[in-house]
Amino acid sequence: MAKQLCQDTRKPELCHKIIQGGKVDSDTEANVTSEVASFMALRASACMSKISTRKDLASGALNSCMLSYEKAIIALNLSYNNFETSPKNANQSLIKAEYHVRSCSASLGNKNDFPLVLKANKQMQGMTKATRYVAKKQSH
Repeated sequence: MAKQLCQDTRKPELCHKIIQGGKVDSDTEANVTSEVASFMALRASACMSKISTRKDLASGALNSCMLSYEKAIIALNLSYNNFETSPKNANQSLIKAEYHVRSCSASLGNKNDFPLVLKANKQMQGMTKATRYVAKKQSH
């Protein structure tokens, strides 16, 4: 999955280097990580959209989660765009993205119907938290 996420980014070679543990400056790593989180959210949202067509799994919780993802994707894209010019704004966008991803998890609860979505949420929260650390450090 990591390879596919990197292929979707604006800098796939750099993304692969980061995933493989290669050394890059923290600003670049944070920016690419923010973009990877956005693509992960897009993929998870598409997966949920397919699930929502199944009557046995369709629910208000799933729809709420998909709406949260739409907002998270917008916030992640804003953070990517703001990262170099305004780290403070990037940090605010990352806070919003993290909130929306947590909101999705909360709406799904501990339902065993969506383990991949909940796993993706944890990974995205970790990515946004790491990226926020760099953006916050940059803004001081």
